Amino acid sequence: MLIKIILLVSFFSSCSYFKRDNKAETPTANEALSNKKAFYCAEGKRVLAERGFMDSRCDSLLFTALWSTACGPVDLTSWEDIDTPGKWHRNPNRDCFLNGQPNGSASSISRDMFLGLFHHIWSTKDKTMIQDIVNYGEEHNWIMGEAKDNETLLSRCLMTPQLISLAKDIKSGLFGLAATRQSSDDAVGTNVGFRAHLDILRILLSGRVRGGVSDSELSTLKDQAKRQPHNALYVAAYEKYSGGNHAAELLLSQEHFPNDRLPTTANHCINYLHSRDEGDEDWKPCAEAPLKEHDGTDFVFAAWVVLGEK
Repeated sequence: MLIKIILLVSFFSSCSYFKRDNKAETPTANEALSNKKAFYCAEGKRVLAERGFMDSRCDSLLFTALWSTACGPVDLTSWEDIDTPGKWHRNPNRDCFLNGQPNGSASSISRDMFLGLFHHIWSTKDKTMIQDIVNYGEEHNWIMGEAKDNETLLSRCLMTPQLISLAKDIKSGLFGLAATRQSSDDAVGTNVGFRAHLDILRILLSGRVRGGVSDSELSTLKDQAKRQPHNALYVAAYEKYSGGNHAAELLLSQEHFPNDRLPTTANHCINYLHSRDEGDEDWKPCAEAPLKEHDGTDFVFAAWVVLGEK
């Protein structure tokens, strides 16, 4: 019996997954953050009703899906191809890269759009949506759209093995089957700029779908939080699996996220702050007038991570 106990302890101590909910650690900060998030979600609904999507037209699938994950489901069916289930577009009019012409983008879809969409699918438990995506991918060698040339097609529209594995694990999870995580799924390194943001989104998604993150993924989260200590999303993602609540403090600060209104270009130039590194011009107020209102997706998604909402 003693040997069995030792083996069990050894197994669980060597397990490469971590799971921690910090929701109850600092109730005062989390209550304030929850209230602020509710206000931002309400304001975001207004923006969504006025515009029909979040962020820029040809990146709208990613950011509308992230907002949907944080604030409640948005009907994204307009982004899916009318005639081809499982084929998705960057915007609800499906006119970014149209008839071989860019019209706002060099490709009709990209891998980062699917990262946001996968978060939405896992939240809404939409079995049909993920089944159609996997079917389309398998039928088209995981080339998920069109682009101006082969180089762009491969760099944007070809799903990586990591995303293919995640898509299949989402499908498995929603249909009650076990995940089939591959040993290479968590290989990331420490990227910078927008690529770092995509790594964070992928690791967060992996943790949701697979019940935790690996040692390598946790190391990436730690490195990114250390590299960008004022990026509330990066800090929140690391603290989700390591403890702490500094991300809540960053989000409750009014420098970038005012309490009584959505941010504007007077707070930071780019709409979605956490996709860029601090030090970039995007983190500074825009020099140009007039002021432009942002939609708050960066705030609500990071707050959603901090609060541990499903």
